[in-house]
Amino acid sequence: MKINKKWVEKNYGGEERLVLPEDVTIIDSCAFENNATIKEVVMPESLERVRWGAFHNCTALEKVIMSGGKAIDCFAFKNCKSLRSVKLSKECEEIGVSCFKGCENLSDIEFGECLLFLGDGAFAECKSLEISTLPESLESVGEGCFEGCYIDDTLLPDTKRKRQRAF
Repeated sequence: MKINKKWVEKNYGGEERLVLPEDVTIIDSCAFENNATIKEVVMPESLERVRWGAFHNCTALEKVIMSGGKAIDCFAFKNCKSLRSVKLSKECEEIGVSCFKGCENLSDIEFGECLLFLGDGAFAECKSLEISTLPESLESVGEGCFEGCYIDDTLLPDTKRKRQRAF
């Protein structure tokens, strides 16, 4: 099942804690964009992808728990200013361009063990974010990925590909 703006209008009742149904496979582009009510989102194991801008500018969002999901597209959580904690699925392979950019209160992120790609600016301007470990599976880190964050660039082994100015 795909969640889009029509689904949201029909099924979302304004709850602060949103637990998505088990048969959801895709959260479509801009589905919850600009929502000012949701504080927590719990995503099911059946989830495959969060499309671009799905939760963009959700100003009250504080916590995201992804039980499933291989990819999070660009701008999916951009400017979620209250976001503090994100737990990615173990299967998550890709975090897109500017995915969490501007989430200035994001301080806790749990990466999955299959993460391969971090897009340009994925965590830019996340000034509360301190990263002490990155998954060994990581192959590519985009330009400006951690710009404005506290991270030691030696966390990424030399054998992995990274663009200039990733940190």
